[in-house]
Amino acid sequence: VKLPIGEPWCAAFISWVFKQHGFLEPNTGWSPAMFPNTRILSNAVKNATKANVFGIYIIAKKRIAHVGFVEDQHRGWVTTIEGNTNSAGSNEGDGVYRKLRHIRTIRSFADWVKKGRLK
Repeated sequence: VKLPIGEPWCAAFISWVFKQHGFLEPNTGWSPAMFPNTRILSNAVKNATKANVFGIYIIAKKRIAHVGFVEDQHRGWVTTIEGNTNSAGSNEGDGVYRKLRHIRTIRSFADWVKKGRLK
């Protein structure tokens, strides 16, 4: 996605993973762009599934500023795969991690697989 060195890369990680699986979209390093109206899941607490993208709203930035993949959801908890995070949960991290997040900490979910554009 031609993200400048040093920029947060959680959204670029999502784009890279989709590209590795043959999808043309998303293709962005900007986390809010992961949630166009056509991709947002309604009733996501019940409907979010593996490979959906989740977004966390960061109050200081006044926008969704961290994204990752849903791996699983069970009883109000979401297992995630996230880039640009760390074991402490920062959205400015050092790698790709599997994390456990409460559903209430997640602002939005998007589905890029259903009706996804393949190469």
